Amino acid sequence: MSERQRKLQDKKTPGFELDSSEKSTYPLKIYDNHLIASISGLQVLIDTGSPVSIGSQTLNLPGLTCKPQPSFMGLSISLIEEYLGHKVDLLLGTDMLNSICLNINYDDREVSFSDQPQSLGGQAITVEKMHNVPIITINTDGQQRRVFYDTGAKVSYLKQSLTAGLTCTGKVKDYYPGIGKFETELYRVPLEILDEAIELDCGNLPSLIEMTLAMANCDGILGNDIFKYYNSVSINLPGKAIRLERRATVKSEASES
Repeated sequence: MSERQRKLQDKKTPGFELDSSEKSTYPLKIYDNHLIASISGLQVLIDTGSPVSIGSQTLNLPGLTCKPQPSFMGLSISLIEEYLGHKVDLLLGTDMLNSICLNINYDDREVSFSDQPQSLGGQAITVEKMHNVPIITINTDGQQRRVFYDTGAKVSYLKQSLTAGLTCTGKVKDYYPGIGKFETELYRVPLEILDEAIELDCGNLPSLIEMTLAMANCDGILGNDIFKYYNSVSINLPGKAIRLERRATVKSEASES
């Protein structure tokens, strides 16, 4: 652990009390409910579900230089562009995000990085990590469920047994490293985050990915559809905390920009 990471973890829980001494803010584009930041001329996909950053170009952030790998699990930048249908120069994963604080402001279309936690509103969730990918606890059907928090996922996913018998609200096409493109039905799922009730249209992952989640003792993935209920998400992986700022009114649909 670096000295800067140690200092971040030593801040008072949940780690968002102090203003950043060094902060950089960049424009954020929402494309097919994916988060793409424009940073120093690069199109950067923000992906807390990937333990590895992918690309061929170096990215400089406050107190951090990101030197990505050319590929991960057969996934390269060119393949990401093909799946996404949008220009991407770099996928920013948790190997780099584990050393810096990140704030996503959905409505203002901004993303900011800082070398210290930012003072923001909302409630904080304690984070566990597996390969630096964040895991949080939600509640469904009165039971606690561990899920990965993945800003690279445009919708949320739960294992099939948790969506059985629920109302199908449509279908969505997505992709997953090592699997490629797939299609899933969506199901309206009542759940709770920090004792706050919300409803998300959750899909089912291919059986191989579901088995991989089970090995991590996780029941699903929480994706970018949570921005329907939360305007701002602050991610402090060094301090093992995520802060969610609830909207005054529920957003009807995610908008592109």
